[in-house]
Amino acid sequence: MQVRTATLSTQCPRLTAISASAPEFWNRDMSEGIFTPEFPFGDYNRMRTAYISRLTRSWGWNRRDSSHTYNTEFFFFYRGLQFRRSQARLRNHIVEEINRLLTRLGVKARLQPEGYPSPTQIGELMDRARSGALEYVEAFRRST
Repeated sequence: MQVRTATLSTQCPRLTAISASAPEFWNRDMSEGIFTPEFPFGDYNRMRTAYISRLTRSWGWNRRDSSHTYNTEFFFFYRGLQFRRSQARLRNHIVEEINRLLTRLGVKARLQPEGYPSPTQIGELMDRARSGALEYVEAFRRST
């Protein structure tokens, strides 16, 4: 299994740039004592949220936001399942690397986590939920 870290690392500068709660020009104006009351913060935050969602879609990160302000219930659960699948992939990768290290060090032991769904199993839950064969809440519950 290969974990795609290049996607995340190439997106970090864009996440950093959009992490400010207001645009740079607005912050600069405020520091100079210029207040622009007609700036549409609601529109800015909606577009900012959509942009962050787009940047992080391959990992399924939800920004720890469960407010549903701009999201449907479908999006919330599907994105959560996608993130749990990403976590499972990352967990498998870490375990594989630790096991390789143990082998190189001559340690005759292996880590083998039990009780966690595999990325494949979570993908199957996602497919079943998407097709309507399983409710999203139940798929979400089973993905832990």
